[in-house]
Amino acid sequence: MDSGDEDKDDDVLATVLICLASGAHLTHQHFAVLATANRAFRKAVARAKPFVTNVTLRLNQTQDLPYVIDAIATCKVIDARYSGLGAGGMRVLAKAATSQEAFEHLTSLNISTNVIGDDGVRAIANAVQAGAFRNLSKLTMRENQISADGGRAIAQVARWERLTELDVAENNLGDEGARAFAKAAKAGAFPKLRYMNLSSNNVTSSGVKALADESKRGAFALDY
Repeated sequence: MDSGDEDKDDDVLATVLICLASGAHLTHQHFAVLATANRAFRKAVARAKPFVTNVTLRLNQTQDLPYVIDAIATCKVIDARYSGLGAGGMRVLAKAATSQEAFEHLTSLNISTNVIGDDGVRAIANAVQAGAFRNLSKLTMRENQISADGGRAIAQVARWERLTELDVAENNLGDEGARAFAKAAKAGAFPKLRYMNLSSNNVTSSGVKALADESKRGAFALDY
């Protein structure tokens, strides 16, 4: 490699590390570099990890995700809206959280507008049930084509230990999803919940009443 190539690698490395350390936007171009980077590059990213606590991802495709997992595994806040992750991306995140013990410090995860569907929700819920994402306190999954089946997957987790905010607005949970949440809340699945957003989910007065009764009992605010 000539000096020009080395300088170029150094420039890209500096850009990515600055983004990681500052919580700035990381795009698919950055992670394409991570995929082909030399050993020194990867070691430098590993050194930056302790300083990476808040990151915004804007990926173009699920294939980018494996290259970023290691770099963001210790984050406390991840905003991955509009990244085209789909259910496959959720399975990648869930697998890393359960088999690699990644995201144990994560407190806030925003995966809105990723078309994750019920399968994607189920992957995250299964990981939580297995003990992953144990410090998650804020989960945002707006506009993800989640139906009552996805709602039931969330509700079937025995205990969302530290969850204080759950935002599933702009999906299609319906009355069945609302009632599943109500049943879970009554069973103690959300012991620390303080806010739930269920707006724009085709929930009628029947579903609202079931959940509203539990929100009063559990002392959490409800948007519907």
